[in-house]
Amino acid sequence: MSEKKSKKSFPKVILVSLILVVLITGGYFAIRSNQVKNEIKNQIISRMENAIDRGIFIGKVKNYSLSSITLSDFKVFKNRSLLDKDQIFEAEEIIVNYDLDFLSALKREVPLSVEDITLIKPRMTLIRDSQGTFDFMEKFNLSTISLFTIKGVNVKEGNLDYIDYQTTKENGLLTSLKQLNGYFYLAELPKVEFSCSAKREEDDSPLLLEGYFFTGKVDYVLDFTFKDAEIAHFQYYFVQDEILKVKKGLFDSNLRLANDLDGIPGKVNWQGKVSVKDVNLYSDLLDNLEINQVYGSAIFNSQEISIESITAIYQNSPNYYRVIQISVLL
Repeated sequence: MSEKKSKKSFPKVILVSLILVVLITGGYFAIRSNQVKNEIKNQIISRMENAIDRGIFIGKVKNYSLSSITLSDFKVFKNRSLLDKDQIFEAEEIIVNYDLDFLSALKREVPLSVEDITLIKPRMTLIRDSQGTFDFMEKFNLSTISLFTIKGVNVKEGNLDYIDYQTTKENGLLTSLKQLNGYFYLAELPKVEFSCSAKREEDDSPLLLEGYFFTGKVDYVLDFTFKDAEIAHFQYYFVQDEILKVKKGLFDSNLRLANDLDGIPGKVNWQGKVSVKDVNLYSDLLDNLEINQVYGSAIFNSQEISIESITAIYQNSPNYYRVIQISVLL
């Protein structure tokens, strides 16, 4: 009797299995359809535009699954007219990781829960004005980013032009960075924590930048780490007049730049240590004075500078050299 029942139930098992295979296969191709891909793409554009009130353009869908979508030619504009002159950011690709409900996808309903975003080869310009305020807050309207809730943003192989007007260089100091990689943690808004590494375009010197800022105010803390950086380029942060100029040389540094931490809006505090090596200095104003092969280090903040040691060769005539060694607290 049991054998007859099993024989009768066997075709049912086969039928149910075939139905499941058809449903799963059909569901897979339904999810992979262009309609669902474009729905996800359009929803991402809409959510970003509404969150930061900027224009968003995305090219085609390159890859897609239940957990992520890869989109090409990502651009951000000042407004939704999407004119080339209003472009403020671009990346070759953007990868959006999300949690997509399977049944909702089959129904052509795509309630995305975005977890994080990865920007591949982004390019942008960042500016700090003469008052020490960075323009990315206003540029990307980050005061409203909480409307687009994500855990974080990854950056891979980016390029950045940084223009700083709070230096002694006329018309601002341009620093170009390549191989920019980093992560911005957004789960504790309005506080944004970040960690980035890059190389300077001109000499491949490495740079590490870490810290945090707030989307609703100008407070920030930035920790800079340089290794074998060209001091002639960065001298405009240290030299306050035209008496002495840097001809060449390298420096290492660990610096902290903090804004508005002591309750004084607009006040910027510097703290850190700088070590220099093989630096050559000159002065056109002091009878062509030259000081060569400078080695030393200094610890400083906004109130004082402590010069730990300096070794140099001083030249005031073609045949006369003198070694200077000093240790002084300014």
